Amino acid sequence: MMINIKIKYLPHHESGAALLAFMLIVITVSSFMLVSELNANIQIATGEEETRTELNLAKQALIGYAITYPDKVNSEEGPGYLPCPDTDDDGDSEGSCSSGGNTSTGRFPYETLEMEELTDSDGEHLWYILSDNFRNNPKLTPLNSDTPGELSVNGTGDIVAVIIAPGAPVSGQTRDNTALKSVANYGPNTVSNFLEDDNADLDLDFVTSAAGEFNDRLVTITRAELMSAVEKRVLGEVSQIFNDYQDNYSAFPWLSPFSNPANSAFRAQISTDREGHPPFHWSDDPSTISNVNPFTTTVSQSWDIDSDTASISISTPASVTTLGQTCLENLDCTDAIFPTLTSITASSSCTWTDRETADCTSVTFTNGPVDCDFGCGPGTGQCRRQYTVTFPEYSGTATINNPTATALRTRDVTLTGRLPTQSTAIQIIDSFRGLTPSGLCLLSHSFDNQSGRLSFDENTTGTISTSGIQYDLDVDGIDDNDDGDYADAGEVSPELPEWFVKNEWHHLVYIAYPASEAISGGATACVPGTDCLVLDGAGAPDNDKRAIAIIAGEDLTTDTTRPNGTLSDYFESENSNVVSDGIFEIRQDPDDTFNDQVKVIATSP
Repeated sequence: MMINIKIKYLPHHESGAALLAFMLIVITVSSFMLVSELNANIQIATGEEETRTELNLAKQALIGYAITYPDKVNSEEGPGYLPCPDTDDDGDSEGSCSSGGNTSTGRFPYETLEMEELTDSDGEHLWYILSDNFRNNPKLTPLNSDTPGELSVNGTGDIVAVIIAPGAPVSGQTRDNTALKSVANYGPNTVSNFLEDDNADLDLDFVTSAAGEFNDRLVTITRAELMSAVEKRVLGEVSQIFNDYQDNYSAFPWLSPFSNPANSAFRAQISTDREGHPPFHWSDDPSTISNVNPFTTTVSQSWDIDSDTASISISTPASVTTLGQTCLENLDCTDAIFPTLTSITASSSCTWTDRETADCTSVTFTNGPVDCDFGCGPGTGQCRRQYTVTFPEYSGTATINNPTATALRTRDVTLTGRLPTQSTAIQIIDSFRGLTPSGLCLLSHSFDNQSGRLSFDENTTGTISTSGIQYDLDVDGIDDNDDGDYADAGEVSPELPEWFVKNEWHHLVYIAYPASEAISGGATACVPGTDCLVLDGAGAPDNDKRAIAIIAGEDLTTDTTRPNGTLSDYFESENSNVVSDGIFEIRQDPDDTFNDQVKVIATSP
């Protein structure tokens, strides 16, 4: 502002008044200029604050979306996924995205996140760039704390998402052309009309400042920020699962001892150290889970087939008859040679296609050898009986047996009534080896393949049972309508969410009980200050923990690769002790030396 002032020389008695008037004018002008500058600075600061607020709102909304993804978007998928950007500026996330087609760059999808429209202080919609590893379509599996962010800002990487306020147009940027508003031309293809320098080149690297005109303002979501929140969600889920288990069975489950997760079958084992991974079984055994065979286990089988309802074939050498029809029809038969059995037990390859269904094929059991007597006196030979059982898939009444201090939790399935059709459902082969005395008996005696076969046709009735299969945490549940809500009559929720296993959170979660924990149950299983777990950093009392869950954050080591079999590559400080000492640690502010998160499952009163 320029002000021209003409000064007219006055007589001496008037000059003082004129000088005073002049000073008043100068002060007024200076004050006006100062106030104008202050107002401009206040407007800039206010605009920056408004923009920063909007950016942080967008950031928190994305983190909230990731945490609640299984609840609000897809119950079969785990937390951590983020929506695709909006590439046509309608507020809605696109159906799929990929950096390969530059569709992981676009506008912040406020409609998808059920928010009011978000703009910066210049009225521009926020921009949003997503790391492909965390997109919700197509999904990356597994997604967990070991999943890196692919974006970087100012050379610092491991960033999951970048949110940018573009500000007012700078030189060379055009935003008032209506052609830009068309779906075809508005979005990543015109990003240079909104963002500057390295933020506008559609790669994975971004900056907060640059030479020349630059007014982009950024916030980021790092992997550590996102996963810290997601890990809390996962720990909360695990804590609820173990509490529910204890409520239902008056016991905590036995655990799968820690080992390299890439090789572990995650099956519970009776153990005295009381530490390890959550054990689980998944009947479908999906291809996304490697090296897991959850249904090879020791089982017992028995049958009782109604006479004359099955097809029976017996082949017996002329010299001897030991195998009777009743021993084919009913395992609990009267046999002159072999002791009476109520069930036969061996390692089985039964597949459990859901909680109530068994499918056991070509399971072989051997009984003997035992001493045989064919009228020549005991001890003159030995007999061996081999059972081969090929039950087709059958569904029946399922019984779950509670775990005890000396036994794992198991399940039985029994079908009574009309049996499923199966050729050669049961086959028994007897063999004999031995010498017999001379005289009334043969000098030598042997036979092979004295056999009987039992086939189920459509009219066969009776009972078949498969018992004692190890029954760890259930991933399947019963979902008759396949709608994921398990709310209908007869449906049962899984004990462990499918996403927990698909995204390999079981690799990163560790459970601990005190050595005194009575797996068979009880309200007070340890004495605080004496034999309960100690959790340093938990506040008083810290020595009354009956069960805790620990989740590993991202790998803080630089010379190893997970998965591996080294506990200290997952957990830090007290949590990495390979010798079970009952002492663990929690910190409120994770850093680059400690990022374990701990959840108390239960305390001892």
